[in-house]
Amino acid sequence: SRSVFLDLVAGHENRAGHIFRIARSVTGS
Repeated sequence: SRSVFLDLVAGHENRAGHIFRIARSVTGS
């Protein structure tokens, strides 16, 4: 279950980072 939790956290960080990157490029443009 520990690895599943870590996978969820890693997925959340990756998703948040992707959204942040898009938002940053939108505001940059």
